Amino acid sequence: MSTSTPWGAAQYSDSICRGIVQYGTAGHGGVHLSPTRNMVIPEYMRNDNGWYEEDCEWSIPATIFPEAWVSHYDESILKIIKATLLEYYPDMYEQYHGVKLKESDSSERDKQQFETEHKNDWVVISAIGKGDIVECIATIGGWHHREGEEKTFIVSDKEYATRGNHSFVIDPKKHVEKGNEPTWQDTLYDHHGVGGPYNEMSDMINEAYKLGYSYMCWNGRIYSINMGDRQPYEIDTGFVMDDVK
Repeated sequence: MSTSTPWGAAQYSDSICRGIVQYGTAGHGGVHLSPTRNMVIPEYMRNDNGWYEEDCEWSIPATIFPEAWVSHYDESILKIIKATLLEYYPDMYEQYHGVKLKESDSSERDKQQFETEHKNDWVVISAIGKGDIVECIATIGGWHHREGEEKTFIVSDKEYATRGNHSFVIDPKKHVEKGNEPTWQDTLYDHHGVGGPYNEMSDMINEAYKLGYSYMCWNGRIYSINMGDRQPYEIDTGFVMDDVK
């Protein structure tokens, strides 16, 4: 009868040493410690059930029992153990080794700092590219508040491409919320001033509007949206729209 693991029935096992066995299943795997071995793990690092998954958590028992991993593999495993614990569990690493890490030492620590700094900001959790604009779905605090209120903001593709490793932070004063964009009439009106946009292009836009097209204005450009496929594309307005702010 196969051993039951947190990831399903074990398909194979590999004894690292007495009291430490590595198991693999159809989908995942990990290391299991006997109760005696597990009690040696410091409480702040310990999983009470004695199971440590194979991607990251294995580095916890390997840090406490490095000689077992060296004996089973070789000395090169020590660098991997240290790097894995540092990368995924910087708090444990600091406490166990008695050091203070910099943000750049661990992507997880860098992520923690990002989340702390932007816990009250609109952070993008999903994005959809549409031509040279990106519709960014954001929540306050980002992924840790995935169930909170969501808003969609319009960001240029060039600006969105400058995002960091963790996400893009919305500036509500700069990035327009979808649904609050200025209308194409407003943009033309602002460009031409009081009196309204009376020219040949305006007549063409109005005729297209009657045929089922709508328009979205953003960053001084007019986009035509076919109401059937909802795909926006920039249209030639016949004048320099980049002057519109």
